Amino acid sequence: MSQNQIYLFEIFLWVVSIMLVRGNDVRGWQLVIIALAGFYLALTPIGNAVVAVVNMLVMMA
Repeated sequence: MSQNQIYLFEIFLWVVSIMLVRGNDVRGWQLVIIALAGFYLALTPIGNAVVAVVNMLVMMA
């Protein structure tokens, strides 16, 4: 997958997530899980920072 395809996929995930939240089908914490899944799946450059933060939070728990 090229970087452009990854960014398009991320945009798609965000749009779907926002539509679900606006339709009251999911709660806020579920939006966070959907967004994290998108970052893990696409692994955009910012994804590495998100992975590091999530790993740090898991290690603290």
